[in-house]
Amino acid sequence: MPRSFAHWTPRYVTKRLQLSIHERLHPDDPWLTADAVRFLDDNLNRRMVGIECGSGRSTSWTASRIQHLLSLEHSPEWHRVVSSQLEAKKIANVTYHLLPSPSDYVDKLGQMPDSSADYMLVDGIERDLCFQEGTRIVRPGGLLLLDNANWYLPHNTYSPQSISAGAIRNEGQWPGLTASTRNWLCIWTSNGVTDTAIFVKPAA
Repeated sequence: MPRSFAHWTPRYVTKRLQLSIHERLHPDDPWLTADAVRFLDDNLNRRMVGIECGSGRSTSWTASRIQHLLSLEHSPEWHRVVSSQLEAKKIANVTYHLLPSPSDYVDKLGQMPDSSADYMLVDGIERDLCFQEGTRIVRPGGLLLLDNANWYLPHNTYSPQSISAGAIRNEGQWPGLTASTRNWLCIWTSNGVTDTAIFVKPAA
C-alpha cells in the first residue's frame, strides 16, 4: 500500500521543522514533547523511584534526576547502545533489563508491588498492558506518562494518526484504560507531530 502524505499540511510541515530545530538545540533531552520534558524537569526529584518501559535518551536524563530507575528494553541492539551510554556517563542508579519476549517484558512489571513507583514512562512495546500495570504500580499522587498518546487515547490534537475526542481505540486494553483513567488529572502535551500525556494518579 502506498504511503499516505495527507497529513503533510503546512501546519504539520512547520511543526516538523520546529521539532527538528528543538532537538538539535537539546540533544540530550528525552524524545518526549518539550512541554513534557519541562514538566518532568520541574517535578522529578532525588527521592523518587521510577520505571521506564522503553529506554533511550530518557534513561540517563531521568536517572540523573531521581533516586533509582528501573528500565525495560526489548531490543538487543538498543540495549547495547544505552548500556554503553550509561557506562560512559558512570550512571549507577539504573537497573536495566533486556527482555526480548513481550510476555517477559510485561511479566517483569507484574512482579512490581502496588504503589511502588513515583513515576513511570510507557514508551515501548505492549503499551496497553504496560500502561495497565502502571495504573497499579504508580503510587497515589504519582506520575504515569504515555508517549505517542494520540495513537491510543482520544483527544483534540493536530498530531497525525490521532484518535479524535469522543472516539475510543477498540483494541487491547485501551477501552478499559480510557474509562479507568477518566478521573485522573491528565496534562496533555503536543508539539503538533506527536503527543505525550502525563497522568497524575488520584490521592487515596
